Amino acid sequence: MNGPTPTTRRGFLRAGLAAGVAVPVTATLARAQAAPDPLITEVQDWARYTGDGVDVTPYGMPIHFEADVIRRNVP
Repeated sequence: MNGPTPTTRRGFLRAGLAAGVAVPVTATLARAQAAPDPLITEVQDWARYTGDGVDVTPYGMPIHFEADVIRRNVP
């Protein structure tokens, strides 16, 4: 019978080591060649200041669980 040859333990470990080394190397090379995204690296206008206060746009009546809640404007 000429079936598939059985995989030896050493061959299995070599293949696993080669795959384990190849993945970080290719990821590092791909990261080194990619240009940084300006939407991530530069500070955007919306992150420079705070937004509107809580009471600028009221959104209806509170439910009965919130009957005792006092809403305050947060600048």
